[in-house]
Amino acid sequence: MRKLFLIATMLAFSATGVWAQTGGDECDVADVITISGFDTYAIAMDSTTATSGSDPVPVIPCGAFIGIFNQDIWFSFVPDADGAIDVTTCDPTSWDTDLALYDGSAGCAALLELNCSGDAPGNAACQIFYSEFENPTAVFAGVTYYLRVGGWNAVAAGVGTMNMNFYAVGAEICDDGADNDADGLIDCFDPDCAGIPPCGAEAGQCDDGVDNDADGTTDCFDVDCIGDPACFEGDAATCTDGVDNDADGATDCADLDCSGIGLCGPEICDDGFDNDGDGLIDCFDVADCLGTPACPAAGNDECIVAVDIPIAGPGTYTVLMDSTTATLGADPLPGIACAVGGAFDNDIWFSFTPDQDMSAEIHTCDATSWDTDLLVYEDAFNDCTTMTEIACNGDAGILTGCQAYYSHVQLVGVTAGVNYKIRVGSWAAGASGAGQLTINLVAVGPEICDDGIDNDLDGLIDCLDPDCSGFPNCFEGDSVTCSDGIDNDGDGATDCADADCSGIGLCGPEICDDGFDNDGDGLVDCLDIADCLGTPACPISDGDECSIALEVFDGANAIDTNPYTSSADISNAGLCPATFFGVNDMDGWYLYTATADAFYEIHTCDPAGFDSDLLIYDFTAAGGDCANIQGNEIACNGDSTVLLGPCQAFYSHVEVPLVAGNQYLIRVGAWAGGGGGTGTLSIVATLCPPVLGLGFTSDCVSGDVTLNWTAGTYDAIEILRDQVLIDTLGGGDTTYTDPGLAAGNYFYQVQGVCAGNLGASATTSANVASYGGESDVIFGVEGVDQIDSVAALQAALDANGIIYVTTSQGPADWGCLGSTGIARVWMMSGTWPNDYRITDADGTALAAAVENGTSVYFEAADHWGYFHIVTGYDNYDGVDQSAVVDGDDSFLSMNGADSGFGLDTSDLSGTAYNQAAAAIDYTDQINVLAGTAGPNAALIWTDAVQGYGTGIFYATDAPYGNTISQSWEFGGFGGDQVDLAARYIAALGGGGPVGALFGRGDCNADGGFNIADTIFLLAALFSGGPAGPCLDACDANGDGSVNIADAIFSLASLFSGGPPPSDPAPTDCGVDGDDSDTLDCANFPPCP
Repeated sequence: MRKLFLIATMLAFSATGVWAQTGGDECDVADVITISGFDTYAIAMDSTTATSGSDPVPVIPCGAFIGIFNQDIWFSFVPDADGAIDVTTCDPTSWDTDLALYDGSAGCAALLELNCSGDAPGNAACQIFYSEFENPTAVFAGVTYYLRVGGWNAVAAGVGTMNMNFYAVGAEICDDGADNDADGLIDCFDPDCAGIPPCGAEAGQCDDGVDNDADGTTDCFDVDCIGDPACFEGDAATCTDGVDNDADGATDCADLDCSGIGLCGPEICDDGFDNDGDGLIDCFDVADCLGTPACPAAGNDECIVAVDIPIAGPGTYTVLMDSTTATLGADPLPGIACAVGGAFDNDIWFSFTPDQDMSAEIHTCDATSWDTDLLVYEDAFNDCTTMTEIACNGDAGILTGCQAYYSHVQLVGVTAGVNYKIRVGSWAAGASGAGQLTINLVAVGPEICDDGIDNDLDGLIDCLDPDCSGFPNCFEGDSVTCSDGIDNDGDGATDCADADCSGIGLCGPEICDDGFDNDGDGLVDCLDIADCLGTPACPISDGDECSIALEVFDGANAIDTNPYTSSADISNAGLCPATFFGVNDMDGWYLYTATADAFYEIHTCDPAGFDSDLLIYDFTAAGGDCANIQGNEIACNGDSTVLLGPCQAFYSHVEVPLVAGNQYLIRVGAWAGGGGGTGTLSIVATLCPPVLGLGFTSDCVSGDVTLNWTAGTYDAIEILRDQVLIDTLGGGDTTYTDPGLAAGNYFYQVQGVCAGNLGASATTSANVASYGGESDVIFGVEGVDQIDSVAALQAALDANGIIYVTTSQGPADWGCLGSTGIARVWMMSGTWPNDYRITDADGTALAAAVENGTSVYFEAADHWGYFHIVTGYDNYDGVDQSAVVDGDDSFLSMNGADSGFGLDTSDLSGTAYNQAAAAIDYTDQINVLAGTAGPNAALIWTDAVQGYGTGIFYATDAPYGNTISQSWEFGGFGGDQVDLAARYIAALGGGGPVGALFGRGDCNADGGFNIADTIFLLAALFSGGPAGPCLDACDANGDGSVNIADAIFSLASLFSGGPPPSDPAPTDCGVDGDDSDTLDCANFPPCP
């Protein structure tokens, strides 16, 4: 079961919104969201006429309660820069949604799931059930992405707005509680913060409230703080400070360390302290204190002892409420509707019997009172045995001068001689309080037309009640009643807007300087553009309205909005809801004819400028008619921060694509009323498009990385590796190969050049894992969490003398899994929510490896129990897929077992497990089922408390490889990890340590050791020569790095009696005796 948890995220709002569509019915007709820089984009959605597509529900973890994607609609977008996105369907007018994000690089037929959401944590500003990605998602320039929005159930569809925040990713700040670089890790949990204060050792920092060593425990809860002075509990001070000082889960008197110390002991019922540590203080400790002198029992704690309120006709009756000594009765919670009803805890009772038929209003409004629940019963026999619920309320919001949460019922009809009971309880469990209960009783009679009361209880007050028609107070039709701002006759129209006032007093044609709405159209004087613009009282200046817009041009245009009035045209800022769009006062209108097909930056940045609003219309699309501009908005912005400046404190900025020859209206107004002024309107074209569709492949033998992208129109294309320019290609090229790279990760940028202008670069990160005969391969595909299981395994294999290669690609993408020299595969899939989900192709590749005799270790906390993907590897993992339980967070220690087939972990029972995702670990519970590779499968790990299975060894028959399946991370094993790896290595079988064969010093790999090797090395280091196929061979002095010292060592060895290179000798073929360095040997031709 997935738990619902909240990740608080600060969104960085920046530039422009883009006018959005309402969603295509299928992926291949998705509506396009045009991206023009970092910003929040408001996207209109309408699924009312959509159909439910055939695309499956996502199989990746989707947070809480994913639905069925009913009547799903689709949107696509292509980022114009690398960044990250947050997406939400939060909109109080919208419907119950599902939401998914896909990488669409390979088209709609091969979508890759990236993120999804069913129901996000509750938010009062949203609909009850909305969707929102729990974590930011990194996106890359030029890549096509698809957003899919559907209904949670079979009847869920509707209209609403989806917001996508696209923002730049920056360097991690280690103490601000935010994921600045969008890698899913915050502050000290991000490796970028290693060693940067406050990140470091927990010891010595046990009272700063920071998890300094990112182990999932903070301050005294971290074992590193045992014995620290800040983590002591056991004297009069630490046993009364309300803090769990020693992090044992118990505070003050609830901690055994405090027994008998200071105030800790039997409960004292009037000292304001929890003496016995049961969580209850003084009279709230009912078991110990109720009935004592300090805590007498309430007199109206049950219905049969209800306090009677005498009634003598209509009026207001009040009585004191005090539930501080009351208890929770046996009466059930209400069965009728009860708005925001609570627990009705510590309830007390009141009774009244009206002496005539009346209408009752009952409430607990009292500024000094507590949060209440209120229930009214009709007690026909006045004996509490047969009562009928007639009115109920938890929280109300009508009255003023009340406590924050009070209860209130109205228009409760009560009958003479019938008894009624009022039950008042506490909304929250354990709460109580004192205050005033009020009953207002009103006799039902004819409507009085001027007292502000609904006397006849028909829901209509005074002149709005038809009973008052013709009443003198309800007349509108003379000079007084037609200018008092009141709807005197209750017909819904006021003053001159009422037909009864036509031609009376001030009512008639608009007078443009009298401060009154003469024609009743809601507009006064010069704001009544249709009637007053251009009159002597309301003169007009060029640029003041759309119809007389001023022409502007490329570059900087001086503007002055001081003489302008506020236009009647609505400022539709739905495009940019998160950019603080203001009132657009004193707005000026400017007409621009685009000079190029390009993205344009349009902004008001000017150190001497004013705080502006900016709105752009496609005037060509509007037919060149100002009457048609509404609905043809294409961009807007209130406040922006994206420009380097210098600018005024608040300026407006948009990035928007324009078409050469088309006309566009640019509307600039003041953010605040009366805030117009002088400034600059700048219009700048971006003249080189971004590179699109960038992807890569890497060769596991040669180390070559091949980039490919979509053809564009450029003068040249620049290739950068790790932010360094490495090559410049022709403008029509669509591929580039970077040859012979050492193992590692490389960051590539590809950018076009047009007439000297650089376009936005497309980026990708490529992994190179060259295979050089290693016996083991680690698929390090786990996401980042609280345990680095890959690093732990690497350290354990190093300690066992195993030579391995590590790749961050999946089994299907890494091309060397079929190599006969691979004895063991270590599949490190990680823990939800940042785990790797294998594909069908991955499973096929792993199954083929087992069938070829390669053994596989497979760790994954959620692979079997949560949206399991059936693959060919299921036949060899030894897991009974029909009996898997998705699991919970209870796996904290383990017992080992003897498989009976060569792997025995029984002596490791009781070992602790450090969770990789504490509180959301969801460790799969697995059972044994042998596949077709033989019958010998058995549990090797079970939970130490509940006994469910978490590890299986499958000793297959020849010629298959053995397998280990484990639903927890190797790096979380609390025992000797080197010993555990040794046991696994032996059980999985295969060859021992086998490294690449080479001769040290033979840098050019020609089979000899001479001056040519030194020349080759110097050329590689200083004049752009090739690096050589085997870096270990170039490490002549064996210090684990390749530099000028190796050239000096080789020359000394050859010509001045220096020592020869260490083993393996230059003309021998051997393995590196100390392979702890980062150097690799992709291939070495002289050695077979």
